[in-house]
Amino acid sequence: MTALLGAGVGAGASLLLVYPPGLWFLDKLTVSLTAQGVYAVGLHAVAASVSVVFAMAAVRWRFRFHSGIRHTAIVTGLFLLLGGAESVVPTMALAASRDYSSRAPVVLLELGIVLAFCVFGLGAARWTLTRMARPLSA
Repeated sequence: MTALLGAGVGAGASLLLVYPPGLWFLDKLTVSLTAQGVYAVGLHAVAASVSVVFAMAAVRWRFRFHSGIRHTAIVTGLFLLLGGAESVVPTMALAASRDYSSRAPVVLLELGIVLAFCVFGLGAARWTLTRMARPLSA
């Protein structure tokens, strides 16, 4: 829950700090449509990275007195990134099937897909960390 809250705050920070200047700069570019697409992917990657950094910082702050928290925060961040990366294909498939509509129900469904994959990634991180913490049986 801490990681999701941190990721949500990070997403808000991305909306305020990454996208406005990034989109302004994209409007000023005079490059091909393909280059604009590559730039947009890079912009989304930066925004996702900001969100993950906030999630890792939240986990690290919340559990700052626990031993091994640095390792826990890194594993959590990596699995959150993996979950988000895995959400790209189904989200883009939905967007393409809806002709890249920006209507609220479509955007909310896309957001739900990304959120579900991120939650799955965090669950996998928790499972992995729990298994790593167990002592080996003889």
